[in-house]
Amino acid sequence: MLCEDGNVRLCFSKLFCWMADHMENATIHAIATNCCPACTTPTEKLGEYSGNGYPSRCHIDYATAYDKSDAASLTAHGVKNIKNAL
Repeated sequence: MLCEDGNVRLCFSKLFCWMADHMENATIHAIATNCCPACTTPTEKLGEYSGNGYPSRCHIDYATAYDKSDAASLTAHGVKNIKNAL
């Protein structure tokens, strides 16, 4: 990049934030639209406050289940049986 002082500098851009709505998150992460993309909150508890919280989604487990063709496990977690973008 050419700076104002006339010097050429190396610049490395970083992607640090990506805002997305729920439908876009669901599509990108290949989860059902009635599920939380961040945690394993049961569908009937969405929108309610939970003092203890729910565990985060483990996408590595989902990738392993996909590789093993374990569609039943993926469906039980609200994950679509497709290779997702991430």
